[in-house]
Amino acid sequence: MKIDIHTHIMPAAMPNWTQKFGYGEFIHLEHRDPVATGCDACMMKGDKVFRVVEENCYKADVRLKQMDETEVSIQVLSTIPVIFNYWAKPTDGLETSRFFKDHIEETVAKEHTHFIGLGTVPMQNSNLAIREMERCIKELKMPGLEIGSNINGRNLGDPEFFPFYEAAEKLGCALFVHPWE
Repeated sequence: MKIDIHTHIMPAAMPNWTQKFGYGEFIHLEHRDPVATGCDACMMKGDKVFRVVEENCYKADVRLKQMDETEVSIQVLSTIPVIFNYWAKPTDGLETSRFFKDHIEETVAKEHTHFIGLGTVPMQNSNLAIREMERCIKELKMPGLEIGSNINGRNLGDPEFFPFYEAAEKLGCALFVHPWE
């Protein structure tokens, strides 16, 4: 059995949170004519192309086909780090993390023999992060979370994060630390 633990996924459609919240450069996805633009799907940061993504980034059926081709049995799905949105206002970070986490949970529910999901939480506010971690573990039945290697320039060893780690330990929540900025 092959398990790929480092596989990022995003929804095929995302709100334009920059417009909704009225600030920042939240990532959103735009689908375009690949012949005319050179990209089928572009991750947009504001009005600029941040990264071109392929269908396997947002279509589970394409991902499953590739898994068969490469003999991967299970993928552990997690959010693309640029959409952690740790820089956002905490309540807006909560909204975006819930959106991405709920998408991962829906993808896992449809193909639970092939996918395991990791959630993401608004680490810029430990209390919100703990509450959302509880939701991930207790309600969504996720085994853990993906977090960035620093939060707005603060190292993960900052005592501010200790209550979060204590709560993770009590919940039996695995933490996948992804390099970030």
